[in-house]
Amino acid sequence: MPAKGERGCRAWTPLSRSGFLGDWQGFARIAEGTSRLVLQIRVSPTGEILAFLSLPDRAAMAIPFDTVSLDGRRIRAEMASQKRPVTGELQEDDTVLVGHADSPQGDMSVRLLRNHPDFLAYEFPRLAPSGRPQTAYSYQAPPRLDDGLEVATAAEVGLREISDNTT
Repeated sequence: MPAKGERGCRAWTPLSRSGFLGDWQGFARIAEGTSRLVLQIRVSPTGEILAFLSLPDRAAMAIPFDTVSLDGRRIRAEMASQKRPVTGELQEDDTVLVGHADSPQGDMSVRLLRNHPDFLAYEFPRLAPSGRPQTAYSYQAPPRLDDGLEVATAAEVGLREISDNTT
C-alpha cells in the first residue's frame, strides 16, 4: 500500500498481463440523468497503478483516484474526498468491467467496455447519407415549452446563423 498521501499503489500483479489496463467506457445514471463515463487505468514509470475518472458530459475530466488496488480480477479504487470505494470485476475474457459504487443518491452500477459502440458517435464526425463526413452543423432552437427554460435562436444570442450548411 502507498504511504499516507501517496496516490496509487505498487503493482503486485503481473501488469503486462493485467486485463485492467487501458480505457473503459460506459454510461452511468446519476442524479441529473445519464452521463458518459470513462475510466482510465495506467501504470506509472515507477510501477504504480493509477486510475482516472472522467464524466465528459459533466466536464469532469481525468479526476485521479487516491488509492487503487488489484486483486486477481477485482479492482478497488478510492477518492479521499468521496469516502466511498468504487469496486469492479473483470468479466467476459477481460472485455467487460462491471463496477459498483455507493453514492449519496444510492447504489450505482455500471458496465464498462473497452470500446463502447455507443461512444463512437462522440469520437467521429457524423456521416451524411452519402457516407462522407458531415462537418457542418446547423442549430435549431428547441420548441418552447412551459417548463421555465428559455430557448433562443442563434441570432437571438448574438451568433451568426448559417442556413446553407457551409462554414
